[in-house]
Amino acid sequence: MPIAEMKKFKLSAFFNAIIHNKDNLFYKSLLTLLLFVVVLFVILGQYVFRKTVTIPKINSVLTKDIEADREVRYLDKDETKRNEEVIRLSTPAIFIHNEEISANMIQVVRTVLVLISQIEKYQDFTLQIKDKNVELSEQQFQILKQIISNDPGFIDQYLTFLFSVYRRGTIKLAENIVSQIELSGIIIGRYQHDKLIETRYSPDEIYDMEVTKEGNKLLVFDQFSQLNKLEKEVLLNFYNKTVITNIIYDEELSEMRLNNKLKNQYVYRKILKGEIVAERGERVTPENIDQIVAVLTSKTNKLEKSSFLAYLMILLILFILAYLFLKLNDKNYFVDLKNLIFLIIIVLMYSLNISMPIYLGLEKTNYFYGFMIILPAITLTFIFLYTKAIAAMITAVFSIAFFVVSDFNHIAFLYILLSSLSVFFTITEVKRRIDLLLAGLLMIAINLILAVFLVQITDFITQVHLYYFFIFAALNGFFSAILSIGVIALGEIILNSPSIFRLQELSDASAPVLKELFDTAVGTYNHSILVANLAEAAAIEIGADGVLARVGGYYHDIGKMDNPEYFIENQGEFNIHNQLKPSISVTIIKNHVKKGVERAKKERLPQKIIDIIAQHHGNSLIKFFYAEALKSNDANKQEIQKDLYHYKGENPQFPESAIVLLADQVEAASRTLKKPTMSNVDKLIEAIFSERFQEGSLDDSGLTLKDLTKIRKIFVKLLLGMYHSRIEYPQAEKK
Repeated sequence: MPIAEMKKFKLSAFFNAIIHNKDNLFYKSLLTLLLFVVVLFVILGQYVFRKTVTIPKINSVLTKDIEADREVRYLDKDETKRNEEVIRLSTPAIFIHNEEISANMIQVVRTVLVLISQIEKYQDFTLQIKDKNVELSEQQFQILKQIISNDPGFIDQYLTFLFSVYRRGTIKLAENIVSQIELSGIIIGRYQHDKLIETRYSPDEIYDMEVTKEGNKLLVFDQFSQLNKLEKEVLLNFYNKTVITNIIYDEELSEMRLNNKLKNQYVYRKILKGEIVAERGERVTPENIDQIVAVLTSKTNKLEKSSFLAYLMILLILFILAYLFLKLNDKNYFVDLKNLIFLIIIVLMYSLNISMPIYLGLEKTNYFYGFMIILPAITLTFIFLYTKAIAAMITAVFSIAFFVVSDFNHIAFLYILLSSLSVFFTITEVKRRIDLLLAGLLMIAINLILAVFLVQITDFITQVHLYYFFIFAALNGFFSAILSIGVIALGEIILNSPSIFRLQELSDASAPVLKELFDTAVGTYNHSILVANLAEAAAIEIGADGVLARVGGYYHDIGKMDNPEYFIENQGEFNIHNQLKPSISVTIIKNHVKKGVERAKKERLPQKIIDIIAQHHGNSLIKFFYAEALKSNDANKQEIQKDLYHYKGENPQFPESAIVLLADQVEAASRTLKKPTMSNVDKLIEAIFSERFQEGSLDDSGLTLKDLTKIRKIFVKLLLGMYHSRIEYPQAEKK
């Protein structure tokens, strides 16, 4: 072998050893670390490659014109501050009417008044109320006792009065919200059946509820006008000590309401491309500093240490989240290095996608930024090559990454997130690559609807022409569909996965392996077609992947092509095994599984198909040759090792593989029936299923007893259709 070819062979063997080694933790860790560094560099490269400028100080003289080289949007701080002040003053504070605390106080007052009426000695009274937080002098005690004794209905009158005060509400106003109340009043919330009912009150109504000395005096003196002056003063003192506020300021709810109003009250100004905001020789003033900073900031991207650490931590968190979610949805995802390699390619591609517009000068806050991110194509790719759960996780993590990189551009973030999630509803039945383009048309329609929605929640119309918004939305959907075709094809090459497109290609009768199977072992070919039909119908019946089961059925016996004459379906009247020892025959029979796996790997069939080939006999016993060995004359039965007559394969590890195993055995066994009827077909299938179940061949397949019942019924139906009896046509009488 030439030296160049030897080097090439060694290099190829080296990479194959890395990729197929399931314990290559070192290479996986190294690749992940390199990916992290590269992604960080790609995202933060904008701060390295874009020019920085110095912001001038107030009162300094400009040495050059300050001209906007692109449209710039900046915050008018003064106008925003004025807006905020108006909103703060006009937004009512929120109080909660808590009737529970007032009810407790009424109960305390009732107890105190009853004790006053019942206890003669002041000292005994003080001992009884020491835990009530109500202090009365002996004189006050005696006067209240006299009032109660003079009017037996006084206690009820006072409690009714107190109840009415609390029912209306009692409040104490802090000085910092008095000015706000004068403009907006307040909102008082009352809970009714666990639902908060809010009512707005005017300043006059609020002041009537306020607990003040003068207000309390008017209330008490007016309500108890029948008492003399001294009795009124004592009762007022008692009222002041026992009245509490039951309308409480809810600071958290008030601040939340206020902040929600303040969110969208920022006043932005626009500086057009080419506009000069300050000329050379002009002095920087508080009036023009905001415009100057806005224009200069649009040209700079200085990376602060804190920003770098923030990006580093967020990126690290996203990597960890992606790892955990992938492990949660597929515990074996990182076992195969090919999955990691494909994920690295996707992450690098996406990193470049979200960074390139910034390199080209696009502002992160620009609403068009989201239209340049083709995340739906990645979502579509992961749906086809993996599962919808993994695709949803990738979409969420990638959307968050964009949100951070775009400096929290919420409009662009909403667009790419909703557009990507819509993919789950646009993809239904896709059997050809052209169907992806049809799905792209539906994505365009959804993107246009999203565009209408986003326009409604922004002031976008005032910044760019509305038609461009819709054009870019449509282009994003179209290019997402186009790009997904290429990325899925790349994934099929790297992952060798059983995508619908790859399976459709393999199921074509003109596929090279199937054509060779037909030419070399037509009996096996016909058997495989029948097994495929049975497997597909059964898989569809239980909600498994019918196409995968069908293709697995087509290819499960390709290992028989090397020695087709040793298998009964390819034999005529002569059986070559009659001339061989059972031990030799069984070795040849078992070997077709190994040869099938080798051939499948050589043809780069998807791993799931290879697994079906390897598992389609499990480790079951080859009964015929084992029985032949037991009854052979020259064999000592005790010397025969039963293990030699077992297949060495792994039991089925997923439903489609188990279905092919069952279909293979059922189809082969059904050929022994001389006259198939509903009864004997059902008994035959039930016996096979029972035997496989009892020996544990189906334990790891994920099939349930309910699934097996459905599979058995569909097998009976199909086999009766295959072997139905025909009318015997009479032969013409010979003259």
